[in-house]
Amino acid sequence: MRKVPYSPPKCTVCSGLATVFASSKEPRCVRHQRDAPKTKKCGKCGALMMVRENKKNHSYFWGCTNYPKCFNAVSI
Repeated sequence: MRKVPYSPPKCTVCSGLATVFASSKEPRCVRHQRDAPKTKKCGKCGALMMVRENKKNHSYFWGCTNYPKCFNAVSI
């Protein structure tokens, strides 16, 4: 089996890293999603959360910026 290098999808608006692409035909980053919130608060500690990438399967999730004190994560 030949290995193909992984290239993450790019946002159609700004060419940044797209995070939501399965639900729509045009990949978009978090900044350019129409319905998604731009920021999110952590339910455990109240700090802001940011979009992070899982290195094993290249999926995206909201992760607390207060890591490693707070391990809260929410899937996108």
